[in-house]
Formats: sequence, C-alpha cells, structure tokens
Amino acid sequence: MVFSDIKVRSNVIISVTNGSDMQARFMSKVMKNTGEYILVIPFRHKGVRINFEGKDVKVHLEMRDNEGVLWSFKNCRVTAVKKDGLIFHRLVSPMKNGIENRRGGRRFYVWDQATFDIEGVTNTVFAIIRDIGVIGFSFAVDSSKPVAGNIKPGKFVKCTFKGKGNEIHISGMIVRTESLDKYMIYGCKLDEPPEDYINYVKYLERKNIIVDAEI
Repeated sequence: MVFSDIKVRSNVIISVTNGSDMQARFMSKVMKNTGEYILVIPFRHKGVRINFEGKDVKVHLEMRDNEGVLWSFKNCRVTAVKKDGLIFHRLVSPMKNGIENRRGGRRFYVWDQATFDIEGVTNTVFAIIRDIGVIGFSFAVDSSKPVAGNIKPGKFVKCTFKGKGNEIHISGMIVRTESLDKYMIYGCKLDEPPEDYINYVKYLERKNIIVDAEI
C-alpha cells in the first residue's frame, strides 16, 4: 500500500515507543489524506489530547486495506494542527510504501456485543468481539471492569456472537493482551472453528469490509 492510498474514514492505529519496548497503542479515524500527510481525529488518553514530543519517542502507523492485509508505516511524525476551527493530529510518514505484514492472516473488523465464558472467571463476561479471522479472533473488555485484570494469556475462552442474525459459537486460547484506549484487548488462537464461523468469515471477505489493525 502507498501512503497516499490510505482512505478517508478508515481506522488507523499508532504504536508509540520510547526506542525500546512498546509503551502504548491508540486508535483513530482518518479525516483527510493529501498524499503528503493524513489528518486524523486527535489521539487521546483519558480524554486528554496526546503530545508526542519527547526523547527517543517513535510513532508507527498501522492499518488494513480493503482485502484485510495489514500495512505498517514506520517512524511517522505527529503534530497537532488546527483546520477550519478544529484540532487534528497530522501524520507524516517518511515511507511512501508501507510494509506488508500477513502475520495471522486476514482479520475482519466486527466490534459487536458477545458473551464470553473464560477459564478462571466465574461469571459469563459480556464484552465486545473485536475482529475475526480464519485462525484467530480478538475481543475487548472495558479496562474499568474488575474482570479485565483477571483475564490472562493461556486461558481457554468460549465465545458466542451473532453473524447474519445467527448465533455462532467459537472457542480458543488467549495468546496476547494489550491496552488500547479505554479497553483491554485479548487476542485468541482459534480451536477447530466450526463451519458456520468459517462461512461467516468468507462472507465478510466477499464484502471487503475495511478492518483495523490486529494485535
């Protein structure tokens, strides 16, 4: 993908590092692409617009194209700008061409209500099914909920959500966690996905749903 091809209204995620380990990830939506830079709704943490200045701070942009392929643009420069009375974050990439990353295959953005029965958690958890793919899925839990801190990698998960009006049941193991805005995100590896789930993923693929970045 070329930087100038990033579509308006698409979701993007930035990874902010201090030169070593990942520190935080934030999601936003593209409002304008001039070819030289993109304007996005300001990245915020707890309601406060983020300042990306600091020694060794690096910002990497991630997004998915219409086919679900993940692309990365490294070492972006982020500044706050004012346009038509509104504040945006402007992202400039030194890379014209993004880096393609097919790790984990295609993921399709869902962001819908679902229920989760999680190993080690007594009660059913009502949360968000975030994205799905042929080998994995992820879900989001509001970080303010006490249960968010009790969900750990290595735990088995059963999930029920609706696809095309029908209940779909899947299960898998949590393999990754991360914080994203006000949510904790849990990435799972699927355990023998049922036929109706695979058919639903194929249905989303045919629709070419724009998705956001996987974890």
